[in-house]
Amino acid sequence: MKLFRRYVHRVIQELFAEGIEPESYMQGLRNYRKLVTDLYAEVVPDEQWATLFSSAVAAAGERTVMTVMTEDWCGDSACNVPLLTRLASGANLPFRVFRGSDFPTLKSYYNERNVTHIPVVSIWDGQERELFRWIERPAACAAPADAWKAAHPDFSVLHKGTDKESQKGFARLYREFLEEMSRWYRDGLWAETARELAQGLQAALS
Repeated sequence: MKLFRRYVHRVIQELFAEGIEPESYMQGLRNYRKLVTDLYAEVVPDEQWATLFSSAVAAAGERTVMTVMTEDWCGDSACNVPLLTRLASGANLPFRVFRGSDFPTLKSYYNERNVTHIPVVSIWDGQERELFRWIERPAACAAPADAWKAAHPDFSVLHKGTDKESQKGFARLYREFLEEMSRWYRDGLWAETARELAQGLQAALS
């Protein structure tokens, strides 16, 4: 427990200061920059869940912060970081982005807790506690994602390929998948992400 508390203390007191401001992260993306910045300009959090999220953040107390560990190639991050940024801003919640490849200690912290998917969102309070963790995507995204992949069987085949042609083909299909996924978020999945965050944090504080 003492080691855990020292690690979380480092996340809050030291690592947080090394994180990237979300707006700077989006402007400096190596992948999907235009899509992400367009989504950021467009996204408006669902009022009900944004209000609940802000209330839960206020209840968590002073010095509460939010982090997300991700990588630039992650499609789920591309769709959700714009929303996370708006939610954090509305709640006056300090928020920073971390590339896991640049922060191996943070990546190991999650891996040791059997977290192997990204993005990983954590909300930390001022008492060195990780209050709440949200991983990858809202549950409602699973059905349309599975249906899209079933309709595009080459997606999984090309993903496993190691030659250049397979990699190029996968990159093309992944871009198609990401464009489609961004439409799902516009059509309701952003509200699902906000709901899961708001209700999850509220439940963690109960």
